[in-house]
Order: sequence, then structure tokens, then C-alpha cells
Amino acid sequence: MVDMWMLSVAAALIGPVEESGSAALMQLEKAVRAVPGLGDALDAARAGNESDKIHLAAELANGLKAAYDGGGAFSILLDALWPEVLFGPVAKRARNINTGAVHGTLIQLGVVGTINLPDSQSPARSRFPFFGSGRRTKKHRP
Repeated sequence: MVDMWMLSVAAALIGPVEESGSAALMQLEKAVRAVPGLGDALDAARAGNESDKIHLAAELANGLKAAYDGGGAFSILLDALWPEVLFGPVAKRARNINTGAVHGTLIQLGVVGTINLPDSQSPARSRFPFFGSGRRTKKHRP
């Protein structure tokens, strides 16, 4: 039986990689072509007629599974690239931790803006007073 994950990888590779605009998919194709025999299986699956495509895709998927199970650079690269192929590039996340008074310009990942944060001496107030102070009080029962 064909591994469904590898069949989905094969299906993505059989399609027009250049037209997809996915850098991760193009890198994955290069990695596939670096494995002996997989480049030929990929070319055969792309060139096959409609009646042979399912069989050729299954053969490519079996080759991908064998290369993946063999470990090494191919399996590491497939693990890293496949989420990007499916969901697009991973967004870079920035994290700032500031303590004390801060006044000035913020430059972060191409975003420029002005910030003013109160120092730790300022009393912290909720922007939404209807949420209360967050403290729980004991209810007095008679």
C-alpha cells in the first residue's frame, strides 16, 4: 500500500512546480532529483498519460518513502520543507521585552514607528474598567 503522505508529496511534485511560485516546492524538487532514481521517476510521472499517472505517482511515492526511510539529508529536508509547501512560508515572529521607561523610535522587521511606554513607577490601569481589577473578593454571607 502506498504511504498517503508520500503520495501527497508526489502529487505536489508532479504538478507544474515552476508555476506554483513556491520556493519550498522548488527546493524539494532539487532534493528529489539529488536522490538516485527519483528524478527519473518524477519525469516519468510528469510525462505519463492520464491512465498511467496514478500508477506512476504511486511508484514515485514509494521511491520517496524509501529515500525518506533511509534517513539522511533528504528526510531532514522533507520534514523542514513540507509544512511550507502546504501552508506557505513561516512568518517571522519578533519578540520585544522592554523594562523601564522607553521613549523613541521602534524599528522591527521593516516596521518603523514611535513608541512611548510608561515606566514601572506608573500605576497600571486597565484600558477596560468594566473588567475590574482582576482581584477576587470574598463574599460575606450572613
